[in-house]
Amino acid sequence: MDNRQRAEQIYNQNQPAVERSRRVGMALTPIMAATVEQIEAHLDLVDEVGREFGFRLDASKIEFGASREQVVAVAQSKVRSYKNRAGVRALEQKYGHDAAARIVHKHSGRNIR
Repeated sequence: MDNRQRAEQIYNQNQPAVERSRRVGMALTPIMAATVEQIEAHLDLVDEVGREFGFRLDASKIEFGASREQVVAVAQSKVRSYKNRAGVRALEQKYGHDAAARIVHKHSGRNIR
């Protein structure tokens, strides 16, 4: 599914909530007040940054309307956490999950997922 279709789907999902919020008099959230083009631009930005860093970023977990710098910060955080688990991944590949969990717990006291 391309970003245009995803944007239209998100827009259509938010329309009933927009109508309810207007009837009750509540303020609209930024995603509720957005047009299909604005939602598509947000999805494009998240995908572009994800491609730059070599990761798939989940646009639903990034605040709508976030600047490019904020999205880059999220991607850098994901890269950092991925690199931190490199040793654990290597242990799991070599010895299996259970043995790697015992080794990590023995040496660092941490539990791995």
